[in-house]
Amino acid sequence: MQCYIVKDLLPGYVDGLISAETEKDVNDHLRDCSDCRLIYEQMKAPMDQTPFKADVKEINFLKRIKSRTIRSISIGCIAIIIVFGILAWIFAIGTPASSSDIAVYTNPLSQAGVITLELTNGKALNVKAEFTYGENAGGSKVATGFILKPYAIQPSKFLFEADNYTTGFDYAEEPHAADFTVTIRCKDKDVVYSVTDEGLLIPQ
Repeated sequence: MQCYIVKDLLPGYVDGLISAETEKDVNDHLRDCSDCRLIYEQMKAPMDQTPFKADVKEINFLKRIKSRTIRSISIGCIAIIIVFGILAWIFAIGTPASSSDIAVYTNPLSQAGVITLELTNGKALNVKAEFTYGENAGGSKVATGFILKPYAIQPSKFLFEADNYTTGFDYAEEPHAADFTVTIRCKDKDVVYSVTDEGLLIPQ
């Protein structure tokens, strides 16, 4: 049987649609002809193998796309956080102010002291304040000082900011030590004031 005849018969042979006599002739030919036998093996292979491989490749491709997308989003979020952190530092927190950029004004009141800080470098002012405490001779907890930490902020028309800060100390309500001090903690040095019983602040 010629190869071209066998090739025409192979579809029916694979599906079992040819006669037993013709099937025997095809079997004999396939046993002796490697070319036709290869074609037969290819026709006999499951038809879904190639599409399955293609599907696997497509799935792997989509996984890579998803991974890259997640990585890009993560990098973008980190970049946004860093940018907002820098902006917050510049426009909300600020950098420690130097003593040469701070003007200090004091005003004594009855049993109280008032101190005003003002920035002279054109920037906005942010001040962090905290009390320091200790014990007096009787073992009671008393305020021993007040620390002001001035920060210079880049001015912004979108934020409510000021170039001065005023605070006071009410000695009638707050027990205090005789050596109560007010410290302005600047970038380059501490500026310390002693406080009298009348609320007067005297530079040390």
